[in-house]
Amino acid sequence: TIYVPVSFINMPKEKVNVSKLPDKFEININASGFSILKHKFKTKLIPIKYNTNSLILRQLNKTDSSRYFLLTSNLIKHTENQLSQDIDVKFIKPDTVFFQFTQISSKKVPIFIDALISLKKQYMLMSDLVLTPDSITIKGPEAILDTINFVVTVPIEFNEIDQTINQSVEILKYENILYSTDTINLKILVEEIT
Repeated sequence: TIYVPVSFINMPKEKVNVSKLPDKFEININASGFSILKHKFKTKLIPIKYNTNSLILRQLNKTDSSRYFLLTSNLIKHTENQLSQDIDVKFIKPDTVFFQFTQISSKKVPIFIDALISLKKQYMLMSDLVLTPDSITIKGPEAILDTINFVVTVPIEFNEIDQTINQSVEILKYENILYSTDTINLKILVEEIT
């Protein structure tokens, strides 16, 4: 028995998998000791990739078109080809991999800045903080998007400001969400009180 890192690539277009997929398989093999040893060094870093679009996924039940399963016995030939010619795969655990796909949706949300700002004595803000852009488009599973009404930047702090600030700020990210931009530009306009 060997343990092999795996990854599933190329999910169906405009869909995202929201189930936890295995990151390794336990594979029962028949091979010489030298082949096993050689394989263990080779697969420590390189996962076997399975192209999801070319796999035979079966619908879990007829009334739910989002849930599918894959029998790993259908992956034996591909797995043997990826491992070595002198390794014979008997079976793979787990014997079944479950997928749950959801449509990718998109929506536009405002950006809020998480900033702590202090001004030097005799200085004041000339205007509100200027965020460019002030909103972004996010994409992901509809069930997650429905819970997101805005995005926030990483926390940032400015102390004793006495001049205009123009700085790029990163956006905090949610898992399984794509963002139209990773950063925004923050402008803080200050002026001296005379």
